Amino acid sequence: MPLQASQLEEFFKKLGSRRVFTREAIALVKQQCENLTEETIKKFALLDVYGETHYEDVSRFLRVGGIKPLVWFWSYQELAGGHEDRLRYPEFPWYPFVHDWARDGIPIFPTTIECGAGGPLTDDFIKESEKSWFEHGDRQRLLGSLKEAENTVQITNIVCFGLGPLNPDGCKEDCKEERKEDGKEERKEDSKEECKEDSKEECKEDGKEERKEDGKEERKEDGKEERKEDGKEECKEDGKEDGRKNDRFVNMHQHLVVFDIAATLKSIYKSDKSIPILFQDPNYLRYDAVYLQNQGEPGQVSFERDTGGLLKINEHTLVVATGAVGFCIREIIPDITLHFGGPAGLFTTPLFLTEVPSTSTHTDDPSTSTHTDNPSTSTHTDEPPMRILTEDPSKFTIEDEVKAGNWRMHPYNRYTVEMVSKMQKICQFKDSHWESSLYLKKK
Repeated sequence: MPLQASQLEEFFKKLGSRRVFTREAIALVKQQCENLTEETIKKFALLDVYGETHYEDVSRFLRVGGIKPLVWFWSYQELAGGHEDRLRYPEFPWYPFVHDWARDGIPIFPTTIECGAGGPLTDDFIKESEKSWFEHGDRQRLLGSLKEAENTVQITNIVCFGLGPLNPDGCKEDCKEERKEDGKEERKEDSKEECKEDSKEECKEDGKEERKEDGKEERKEDGKEERKEDGKEECKEDGKEDGRKNDRFVNMHQHLVVFDIAATLKSIYKSDKSIPILFQDPNYLRYDAVYLQNQGEPGQVSFERDTGGLLKINEHTLVVATGAVGFCIREIIPDITLHFGGPAGLFTTPLFLTEVPSTSTHTDDPSTSTHTDNPSTSTHTDEPPMRILTEDPSKFTIEDEVKAGNWRMHPYNRYTVEMVSKMQKICQFKDSHWESSLYLKKK
């Protein structure tokens, strides 16, 4: 049964002034994942939202020397009851094991996720994607809007989450050796028996079915209509034949824009030092890292496979979380940055909070009326009022909050809205069917 507004409201009442996500809980799970032993796997410490420690046996789906675990998160909406819907999605076989943890209020826990591989970065792919980025219709407008950064909190580091492999549509066979070097084949062998028990198809296809079920359906549900509606208009604005033509370059663009933002801010601040950039995504492969490091200045770029980026966010950080990040990053950030008032900026998918009716169209010009009883004398149309999207936080309702949790890859809540409402919206950026907004904190 889908999450009801009453369930979410009751959850917030039980929480009181508490927040779900803490740096302490994240660091606790991260440390145990990185140092998994035969002892800790049987008694894995997890904190619930009320500060109580639970000791769980995670050997049901983890094993020492097997697939390296990743830290995962239940969103606010899932903790309130929306986790029941997760059982409908077969792509992650550990759902049944962690199902009770959501009911117990445990938001942060280890999982086994076989990461999907992207394709190789051929010279042609790099050349085409860079060219399409530098010719992008919104690129200069976005960078030009950064002049407003002079009036906002200074940014001293950029932390990026879930931007994905640079070439997500590449041939699996072509990058087989790369995956082997990066430990992909090792994980496959180490987890063979585990896969037989938990996810035969996932093991057999090495993540193929996961990407097919998760990525394909996510794009179908979240991106298909948007591409139909927004893609065509964007093509007209940018002079493209088809807004979907450059979909294969979106991941590359999401990385290149970060380097452009860092360079522009450095110039605005009149600084001799580059702004450090951290990329966090378990899907990066060796050739992704090499390319990204070459794009930056010496020592500018670093990487985290799992959750370490969350602990690097401070009051001078620009957080980049565009596209389908894969976890509830926009709910985590307000919680773990509460004690210093949030990060310096957020570049993310727009928070389209709610729909409000527009005013009815009135006109004294019959030529502008779309339908009238008497075109020569009518003063208004009788069409129903159109609905428009608003980012006004005062209009954000509990129903909107429930809807915001429906996007499993990138939910948000009232605390996200509260944080963003204290920032200045600098620019809205479109790239193919993806749309992102840049928010910077006012001084």
